[in-house]
Amino acid sequence: MNLKAKFMNLFRENVNISKKISVGLLSLMIILSSLTPVVNANDLPSTGVSKASQVRERGGLAPVDIKKWVGDKVDWKDGVKAKDSVSEENKAKINELLKEARFEEMSARNTNEASRKKGKTDKDSREEEGFKGNIKVRFKDDSTITVENQTLYVSDFITSSTNENAPTDAIEAEFKLGEGVKVDNTDGTIIYGNKDNPVSYQKYKVKPNTNLKTYKNQSLNETYYNLINSKVKATDKNTEPVWNGENGLVTENFTITESNKVFIATATKTFKVTVQANGGTGDDIVQIKKSGESFTLPAKNTFRPPNEDQEFSGWKIGDDTNLKQPNETTTITGNTVIKAIWKPIEFKVTFQRETGASGNMDPVTVTKGSEYQLPQPTFKPDSGKEFAGWLVNGVTKKAGDKIRVTDNTTVTAKYKTISKPGSKDKKPGTSGVNPSKPGSKDKKPDTGRIAGNNRYETSAKISQKYFKSADTVVLASGKNNADALVSASFANLKKAP
Repeated sequence: MNLKAKFMNLFRENVNISKKISVGLLSLMIILSSLTPVVNANDLPSTGVSKASQVRERGGLAPVDIKKWVGDKVDWKDGVKAKDSVSEENKAKINELLKEARFEEMSARNTNEASRKKGKTDKDSREEEGFKGNIKVRFKDDSTITVENQTLYVSDFITSSTNENAPTDAIEAEFKLGEGVKVDNTDGTIIYGNKDNPVSYQKYKVKPNTNLKTYKNQSLNETYYNLINSKVKATDKNTEPVWNGENGLVTENFTITESNKVFIATATKTFKVTVQANGGTGDDIVQIKKSGESFTLPAKNTFRPPNEDQEFSGWKIGDDTNLKQPNETTTITGNTVIKAIWKPIEFKVTFQRETGASGNMDPVTVTKGSEYQLPQPTFKPDSGKEFAGWLVNGVTKKAGDKIRVTDNTTVTAKYKTISKPGSKDKKPGTSGVNPSKPGSKDKKPDTGRIAGNNRYETSAKISQKYFKSADTVVLASGKNNADALVSASFANLKKAP
């Protein structure tokens, strides 16, 4: 306390002193006051002057904007500071005094309060204009200073990317459109994604660790994820858009952090799979499959064969010459044509023999509906036996006859006893021949097909069939047809082979 103040107190306490003394004391006080040096604001004593006065005389206080998320606790100390015009030295001393001060919000503001600004929503008001109010600073000696027009901005956990009043710890989350996706705008325009340079679609400032799949837009009562995802569609020849995180992998994690804040929508390419009858009967099958998806090949009876003599062989995929069978799978990597391949139905002709011969003959494969020429059997006849024909479905056929194969078929070689020379019903020198006499009408010549692998073998087989022995043999060149024709008449005349 300075001398002037002490004399004033002394003067007040001694109200009963005589007027002369009072006047004298007052005069003395004035004289002493004029001798007291002027005190600079920087040299204010620590006692005798209120702390609020010390702050004022050092330059005073100014309001500071506070930016908070909805529901955050507010430390009102953050809303007060030394004025910018104050020297650094005085700022330091003011800050020391503020350390021991208490801060009281005088306007009942908090981060849960709904603004009632006319013409604006609560959200618009608290984010754009904020809440104005006063903060009372109460110093340690109970002296006070009221800081007026301090602003509190309150942001939802998810706010516009252009909101300059969002808290400083806000993370900018961005949604982009990549390959195969689009967004149809309400004004009729379309935003198409891009594989190499994904297109920015939505940006937000977000409170750290906020989950966009659960946090709702208050006015629309829908999560931000659903609001975005519902508008992202696949373009033609694509399907099922998904979101990829910053590591490029499909993600379901939409909790915003510094390492999880960029999301790119992409769609999977689709291809047309066409299954064709390829000459068979039935409608083509067409399916749309995702790239990399497996396709199971249909059953073999999906289509009917082109005709009754053909059957299903396998499925031909594109240009692959290796056929695949029903229920096998193929991976789809592009538009794919799958064709049914048909083949002739095949049956076996199996050879058996009756008694009178030995040995085996291998079966042969014959296509259904085709004609098969019965062969000369290769079974070995028993002594005194000879081939008499093939028994086919109860009917005897000769070697060289043709049969139509419509199922698996068994043919049986029949054998008979060879007639001995001198038999009464045969003429001498013949076997199995009973030529009719000239002009005879009751006998027909014994006919049949005899064949060998070539003309010489055929000639030999004819001789063997009709002659066991002969006194005369007629020979003709195998290279001159005319000789052979003439010799036939001469051989008949001589009853010779």
